[in-house]
Amino acid sequence: MRASDVVAVLDDLGICKAHFLGYSMGGWIGWGIAKYVPERFHSLIIGGAGPDERDPNEPDPTREQWIALLGQGAEAWGGFLREWFGPLWRPEWWDQLAANDSQALIASLLCRERVGLVEALPTMTIPCLVFAGEAEPSFSQLRERVEHMPNVTFVGLPGLNHIEACCRSDLVLPHVRRFLAEVSQGLTSK
Repeated sequence: MRASDVVAVLDDLGICKAHFLGYSMGGWIGWGIAKYVPERFHSLIIGGAGPDERDPNEPDPTREQWIALLGQGAEAWGGFLREWFGPLWRPEWWDQLAANDSQALIASLLCRERVGLVEALPTMTIPCLVFAGEAEPSFSQLRERVEHMPNVTFVGLPGLNHIEACCRSDLVLPHVRRFLAEVSQGLTSK
């Protein structure tokens, strides 16, 4: 469903094919794109998310906590995020956070799809850059999973956790630029 939302935006903008970059939940959407609509993308850049199947009926305490915080309003949600991001939090993010539709965010958290790709990884030929912080709890499993992909570049970011890997564009962007340059060179040589 979320991959279809991305395609709907491309269609509305009249874009036939694009590059995709997503982190965390956006990375999870990227895995859905790899499974359902790879023909609409030149490449995928996926950070902080793995291709493992999630059971939508399995209890998820983190999701429940986030739904409860969002239900309390922007101040409660913002306080949680400020604490989670710690010194990486930027005050200018508050306006964006306060402008969010908390009911839409809750609806997004309640919409849990079952998408599992592990068995399909060896058949994915779309160029992929996959990155994660090495302090991410699922880092080793993610590294093992993507080893089975024929057209993947995997980057581990030493010492970084999920939030730090998201915020350290100075470390991530050189890999992204190099990857996109290689993909673009491959596209022009065809």
